[in-house]
Amino acid sequence: MNARRSGIAQLLFWALAIGICAFGLGRAGSQPTTAATVSRIQFCITAIEAHSNTPNLISETLIEGPPGTDFNLNLKSKGFVLTTRFLTDLLPDQRVEMRAALETRRYLGQSDHNLPLYEIDTQRQSVLVGTDEAAVLFPFGQEGDSDSFKIVITQNPIERTAKRPMPLEIKLVKPAPNGEIEVTARKIPHRFVARLALVRNGQTLAQGESSCRLEAVQEIKLIPAGAAPETLHQLPVAVALTVSDFTRSRPQDTVGIHFDVLQSDPAGAVKSLVRNGAGVGTLGEPLKYDLTNFLSLPNTGTCELIFTIRLAEGESSD
Repeated sequence: MNARRSGIAQLLFWALAIGICAFGLGRAGSQPTTAATVSRIQFCITAIEAHSNTPNLISETLIEGPPGTDFNLNLKSKGFVLTTRFLTDLLPDQRVEMRAALETRRYLGQSDHNLPLYEIDTQRQSVLVGTDEAAVLFPFGQEGDSDSFKIVITQNPIERTAKRPMPLEIKLVKPAPNGEIEVTARKIPHRFVARLALVRNGQTLAQGESSCRLEAVQEIKLIPAGAAPETLHQLPVAVALTVSDFTRSRPQDTVGIHFDVLQSDPAGAVKSLVRNGAGVGTLGEPLKYDLTNFLSLPNTGTCELIFTIRLAEGESSD
């Protein structure tokens, strides 16, 4: 694969394409009454290069795992590196939401002091992919059918029967030459419940709770409690929370969070009390952030914002 292509300013381009990579929907036959039907999803990831309208299959990888299986796709060619991380969620209509974090690094040459120069680009993209559709990634920009390189991702919800949960599987149908394309996968929780409390000297002034999805911003309003001062009723506080990471770490798992603390005035104008707050704590245990110097409240004492993040019902960290 040649990284010296025109249209590099586009770098990454997403599209929906019908039937680019056809892969049959797997179905089990008659099931033993003692077995449980396990819902699975299968991703087909192919790299295709075309010269003069003649497609050439570079690589093909199959990933099969439970709904919510995530995967990483890394591409390395001469002077060019693409690193992607896909979070996936199966929706009730059998479509899959793919949320991708993408980073590209292109070698530009040497500086006047003989140091390497790189062009770096980061993007976040989201796309819904049905069973008859494909997500198409053009790492080098879209150049037309006569000369192009693309990575095509399709999905198929399937059913398997097993007496116990089946492990995540990766099958290299056709490995990329020289290991230029690498695919890895994992399954971690995506759905959480966040409970927030604004506490002063051990007394709850306001609190709120909401469901959250991994790496998705969720605004949570803090509802003043009976003990809250009047100023808090007049100037309500909300938190824009992102559960940014989950780490399986026995015996106690951990979660990372990012957040902004917002406050509204009676006219509806919103100001940020805290921007880009962050922390890491134990799943299900309180994570405290001191807001004493950020909130203008009567009386003295320490004012803390306490986060408690737990798994949503039906999610498992195993």
